[in-house]
Amino acid sequence: MTSINSLSYVPPVYTQQKASGARPLLTKIQEIAARCFFSNSFQMLMMLGVLAGSVTLLALCQVPTVILTASLITSTALIALGSYIVVNRKKIVYELTLFATLVLGVFKINPWWHSISPGIYLGAIPLKNYAHHEQITKKLGVKAVLSMLEDFEFSTPGVFSVPCATADWDLLGVKHHVISATDFHAVPLVSIEQGVAFLEEQNRLGVDCYVHCKAGASRSATIVLAYLLKKGVVSSVAEGIKFLKKQRPLIFIPQDAQKNLELFFQKYQSKHE
Repeated sequence: MTSINSLSYVPPVYTQQKASGARPLLTKIQEIAARCFFSNSFQMLMMLGVLAGSVTLLALCQVPTVILTASLITSTALIALGSYIVVNRKKIVYELTLFATLVLGVFKINPWWHSISPGIYLGAIPLKNYAHHEQITKKLGVKAVLSMLEDFEFSTPGVFSVPCATADWDLLGVKHHVISATDFHAVPLVSIEQGVAFLEEQNRLGVDCYVHCKAGASRSATIVLAYLLKKGVVSSVAEGIKFLKKQRPLIFIPQDAQKNLELFFQKYQSKHE
């Protein structure tokens, strides 16, 4: 399973030119500049450059040694903090958004999970420190879990969370299937097909399934909606979104994900015409 940096730069797709196939020089420069801007190393070098420039400027201005030393210490601390944020930005965003999910869950503004259709539950990431895995299996009777996550989201404990790993589900006799999905990005068509195939397999076996991402709002909702489309529970993506929102109001499926759902449904319909 491969993690994808949600803030990494993805080069645009260029149309090949008729003459030589070479891209314009300006376009190449723009691509290189974009790669540099999104590079962790480049960002840290820029911060170090600002530090060096500031110290040099203060020295040239003959600033007293005490002030110069204090400025150097402060700048170094800021550089260290900035470097940490740059390198760990995905984890930081994850922790903050998961904390918001926890707060909403604790105050019962957004329940941790909802029953969507017979045998399908849609919810947030099960946390071991809140005994979610035991509640899901004992109260809901779930025997299969589909996780739409990146590696880091459940492989290491966070400040507020200890996500349930495959080993935890194995102890409870639950089949755990993971599909790598990047947060704040549309679920690719191939991943949608894999997710639906897993849910169909569990349905044939008569097994109830819990589908989740981090908040149970986008990535996992995309899979569940695709499943509902294929099962004929809803007849369009728009209808499916309304259906899901009635069950779980926090659902949010971005436009790119909706386009992939449309492609999935069109592909399915073309095979059964």
